[in-house]
Amino acid sequence: MRGRGLLAVGLLLLAGCGDDAPPGPPNIFYGQDACVYCDMIISDDRFAAAMIVREQSLYVTTAYDDIGCLLADERDEPNPIHDLYVADFTTRSWIRAEEAVYVQSGAIHSPMAFGIAACRDAAAAATVQGEQGGEILDIEALRGRFAAGTLLERGSGSEP
Repeated sequence: MRGRGLLAVGLLLLAGCGDDAPPGPPNIFYGQDACVYCDMIISDDRFAAAMIVREQSLYVTTAYDDIGCLLADERDEPNPIHDLYVADFTTRSWIRAEEAVYVQSGAIHSPMAFGIAACRDAAAAATVQGEQGGEILDIEALRGRFAAGTLLERGSGSEP
């Protein structure tokens, strides 16, 4: 896994204090915190994502600027993954990645051009699809596309 940013270091230190309860979604300082996968500043709260892993006796939270970066880092994560969060494209609130419904489209201009928007439910995903086109997918379909190399080409803005 790539190097951890300041967010991960700060949360690691916090995890060492107090009880051993796993953390919830992070507080990202948009425009300041960097994605631990690609090192870009996390600036668009519609596409943020986070992973919480268990490293020895501590929980460590990492943040991402694009859901595609989360998928890439998840694939290579050697530690047990406790939870994954994604920002809802419309409300910008955190939702568990396993519960989200995704829209992938070349018309969705995410920070690293994976073109993935997370939605809280199927109705919200249908609305985003109606506005942006593309396909509605669940997390397993996204993982499958990532593993097969068929997610949108980074930077191309075109459909797979």
